[in-house]
Amino acid sequence: MERWLHGALTLSLAPLLLVQGRWVRRRTPLLPEPPGPRAGVIGQGPVLRLLIVGDSSAAGVGAAHQDEALSGRLTQALSRDFTVHWTLLACTGHKLADVRAAVRGLPAEPFDVVVAAVGVNDATGRTRMAHWLHGLQSLVTELKQRHQAQQVILSALPPVHLFPALPQPLRWYLGRCATRLDQAQRRWVAGLRYDWADATDVYNTAGNAAARTAARDSGEYTSWTAGVNYYPVPYVRFQANYTKATNDNPVVGRDVDVDQFQLRAQIDF
Repeated sequence: MERWLHGALTLSLAPLLLVQGRWVRRRTPLLPEPPGPRAGVIGQGPVLRLLIVGDSSAAGVGAAHQDEALSGRLTQALSRDFTVHWTLLACTGHKLADVRAAVRGLPAEPFDVVVAAVGVNDATGRTRMAHWLHGLQSLVTELKQRHQAQQVILSALPPVHLFPALPQPLRWYLGRCATRLDQAQRRWVAGLRYDWADATDVYNTAGNAAARTAARDSGEYTSWTAGVNYYPVPYVRFQANYTKATNDNPVVGRDVDVDQFQLRAQIDF
């Protein structure tokens, strides 16, 4: 129903939206990206490898210098507790597909945390919902698999319906497009994780009989976990995880297979 309603609104308002869109493009100046470094090291403490990707909001458009933009503020805050090795990969006008292409062009280096700020150009460019969700999943999967990202943080889309430079009904329509993408991003977050550990040495190097007994079930452990998070409203999360694990144990001469399904509900208050 929602999709059909959105399509009907688009069709009925198309002539007026087209005229207003062209008028806004001619009237609104294109602000430059601020000067400043796009990579560096800052702070003291444990090493934290940070990647920031996205569109003009990540690139710092509107700030006088990168120190005052997202990358500068974030790295300054993290530098109080970490030695931050950071990289900024962002460009004005980038859609989600452009961000994915930029990430694919990176060397296969690891990052601990990735922050992605993207979506406004997908809203204004009317990226289809299926393409948006598939693109998010593909981006997160590549960051986790190719760059070993431990955390991928997706920034919310800005309130386009409040942008004063946009006339009505264009402001309302683009705000609705942005809200639809943002809600879809918030509600569903899927993940895939692979774990491997070889604990055989625990048995082989145990210094006494008690320790050897405690390490009796050591061996090679592998597992795949697939999970889905659902956010019906902010601060409420439902989580479902399925794990398939195998313990290949040469010491006791047997394998142990485990299939596990977990459900969790959380409220942040």
